[in-house]
Amino acid sequence: MIGHGAGIAFGHEFFNPATPVSVPVAGFNPGQTLRVVLIPTGTDRFVINLRTPDDIAFHFNARFDENAVVRNSTRHGHWQNEERWDQEFPFHAGRIYTVEFQAHPGRVAILINGRPYCEFNERDNHGAVHLIEIDGNIHVHNVQVKL
Repeated sequence: MIGHGAGIAFGHEFFNPATPVSVPVAGFNPGQTLRVVLIPTGTDRFVINLRTPDDIAFHFNARFDENAVVRNSTRHGHWQNEERWDQEFPFHAGRIYTVEFQAHPGRVAILINGRPYCEFNERDNHGAVHLIEIDGNIHVHNVQVKL
């Protein structure tokens, strides 16, 4: 393992980036997958955002303090209607997880450790996504964007 904060990139794969993480991408289109291997380090929150130049096309927020995973987006800088999944909170501090976001026509499928978790219906053009942001109480082992 490479020490915390040392980053090595091979194309669209990044190892042990320091948090917060920003990964430039050229869209998030059907057939693409974003995979993040992470360990929650605390019992607060962590977030993964798919950003367009002006807004957040997809916001994934694991809230330990609410035992909920919240999905949302912004339009013209304003939050839209929040979607919550609080029936089965999938994360625990100190455990390793693989979180995948799979782009499909009109939706994003979210898998946790290879198992389907939930979906998010596309509200804006995910083809305009230019940046992936990861922040919060987590250690990121790996970020991979598959074309």
